[in-house]
Amino acid sequence: MTIKAWKQANKEYVKEVNRSYRANNVERVRATRSKWYQRNKAKQKAHARNREAIKLQRTPKWLTKEQLQQIEEFYVMVEDLQWLNDPSDPLQVDHIVPLQGKNVSGLHVPWNLQILPRSVNIAKGNK
Repeated sequence: MTIKAWKQANKEYVKEVNRSYRANNVERVRATRSKWYQRNKAKQKAHARNREAIKLQRTPKWLTKEQLQQIEEFYVMVEDLQWLNDPSDPLQVDHIVPLQGKNVSGLHVPWNLQILPRSVNIAKGNK
């Protein structure tokens, strides 16, 4: 059995081991990510721009100015509420129905947004 096949057969175990490693090696993981970012700035920027383009395409033209303001307020609230949360697990604006779902795709609208800690947002995945 190859490593890839074993990991595929033991997804939950691998996920838990990785989660445990990240929790016990926060600084090391942060340093590794920082080094990756420094070596791959163009790739990271391309990913961010792609995400923004998708978000723009998923923002309906029929939204009112008030609704666009509500979307903006979510991002302002996240910044204002950061002090309430653990600094190692910052808050993020999350789409309840993902913008790029397999079976259904949500819209970038106020009623599809929520504020979650990063760990919860990542754990829920694209479900």
